[in-house]
Amino acid sequence: SFLTNWKLKRHERVHSMEKPFRCNFTGCNRRFSDKGNLRTHLGGHTPSFLCVQCCRTFSTKHNLKTHMSAIHGVTARGEGLERFACRVCGNQATS
Repeated sequence: SFLTNWKLKRHERVHSMEKPFRCNFTGCNRRFSDKGNLRTHLGGHTPSFLCVQCCRTFSTKHNLKTHMSAIHGVTARGEGLERFACRVCGNQATS
């Protein structure tokens, strides 16, 4: 059973296929049954997570972290992989 009426209504949309929440972004016609899903979707239209190393933007923090790890060798906690410095010029490369 559902403890609140709005939670029951949200669940009933699964069965009715009702999608009352519409994206108002120009050219986008997507609709959603849950307001939270619409909010997540809207983030894709306006990327807000910036990679400080290459200035690429991402719509979610998870996608930024995945990029940082795969492209720049940075762990999820923001720590770099072990680096070794050149004794002549000080340049460092990821191991």
